[in-house]
Amino acid sequence: MRTSLLVSMTLLGLLSAPLSPQGTQAQGTQGAGQSQQAQGIANPQRRDTAARLANPVQTKQDLILINTFAGDGTFKAARKYADRHDGSPAEFRVYDLKITQGRGELGEERMRVLTQDDYCLAIEFRDVHGDAFPELIFYTTSQDRQHNNMYIVRYDRSNTNFQGMNPDVPFATLQARYAFKPKTAAIPAEIIVDSVITSPEVIFAAPNPIGGQLPQFWLRQVYRVHELGFKLYENAPLETPYYALSSMLSALSARDFFAAYKYAFTDAAYEVYRRDVQNLHPLLCGKRTGSRFLLNEWGLDLQRDDQIQGWMNFTHIFQDEGRERQIFYQAFMRKIYEEWKITSIRKLRES
Repeated sequence: MRTSLLVSMTLLGLLSAPLSPQGTQAQGTQGAGQSQQAQGIANPQRRDTAARLANPVQTKQDLILINTFAGDGTFKAARKYADRHDGSPAEFRVYDLKITQGRGELGEERMRVLTQDDYCLAIEFRDVHGDAFPELIFYTTSQDRQHNNMYIVRYDRSNTNFQGMNPDVPFATLQARYAFKPKTAAIPAEIIVDSVITSPEVIFAAPNPIGGQLPQFWLRQVYRVHELGFKLYENAPLETPYYALSSMLSALSARDFFAAYKYAFTDAAYEVYRRDVQNLHPLLCGKRTGSRFLLNEWGLDLQRDDQIQGWMNFTHIFQDEGRERQIFYQAFMRKIYEEWKITSIRKLRES
């Protein structure tokens, strides 16, 4: 049966203006055959536009966005269809849009985007390929708003159908931030995904949050956009203070002084650095029985003399001659050329 949702608008607004229906569960949903007023008229030449829910978890809300994909005067409507408010995973649907006397009606269903995510977050039209025609992007989020996902659909103008575009390596989704780099003469368009990850180099026991925040590891995934999908081009951890300190201590525990030297900012040559570290902190250099690290306090992104700096206090706990020893350290670090480097580590006390 044809889905029916009437919307009142001007033809000018149809080209890119997002509709903001007032028919929410809390506000009283309008039935089929009733009209809803488009909120604002957008520039018809602007192909990139988005509609986003501020808090999709709190209340059930409608979400619909309209645009043309073929440049032939026909329009499609992308709509949030269901989510956890309806007792099902997040789902989007795409419809033909029929225009009659300035009024639009959802016609034939053209595609469903089924997910295992909790809530629909946003719909966006963006020219991903750089061919002057937009792709359709759907965003979802989890109940705790920590996991975000993205789904991209292209319109095949030759076959007049919609096709999902998939990455060859899945997007990381934990607190993911998505960005686009437009196509140039030299390289295709890129999708950049920055996401929190767990790292095999985490050597600290679960740190206590400071001000409700935990130190994090970030992964950057860069995908090159091709006609039918995305190919992973770059996959690398982003340098953070927590990453730099964990990597250095992990290297010292493995007696890999060269790897530890990579995360240090010092004027000393490698051999001098190695000798000084062994002399000053011999108990950090090599795995100890029952060794574990606790992160106690930290302060980051401090602006001093236009330099981004920070500090971390941590405890090294290990067994020595039948007793537990605890040594308290403080590490100072600075962001140098977009990378975090350890400038010094000092021993505070021992118990």
